[in-house]
Amino acid sequence: MKKIKIAVSVIVVLILGFWSYSIYQKNKADERINRYLVEQGIPEEQIKTIAKIRYDEKPGLYKRYSKKITTKKDFKKWQQEVIKSRMFFSGAELKAKEKLTINNCELEYDCVLDLKNKRVTVQYLISGDGITNQQEINSQFAYPLLNE
Repeated sequence: MKKIKIAVSVIVVLILGFWSYSIYQKNKADERINRYLVEQGIPEEQIKTIAKIRYDEKPGLYKRYSKKITTKKDFKKWQQEVIKSRMFFSGAELKAKEKLTINNCELEYDCVLDLKNKRVTVQYLISGDGITNQQEINSQFAYPLLNE
């Protein structure tokens, strides 16, 4: 009976250790992404998280952390354009202003920390679609110079 209690205790300690390490790694990745964004010219107080940081892995291909953000300026611009046109960028009709929340903002920065290359990259998204046209990025986003 004593051996079983010891074995269970060891398993619990290992699980808690792994869980704590995972949280620590996630927090460090989040800090690194935020530091990159600030270095690229986005003031820290402008950053608004849409989707919290998460870990993605495809064995043999990649290991990365990613999160989606917007900025206060982009959020305000998006709100004004949606209210003015009464349509979301996706084409859906605006039925209630209560739907205009940070989580529904369609001007997004998809930030990825690639653990293999130890590098942060940012992709611009409008209504979930990736944008690479620099002219469109410059006209739609408040901070268009990332990754240059």
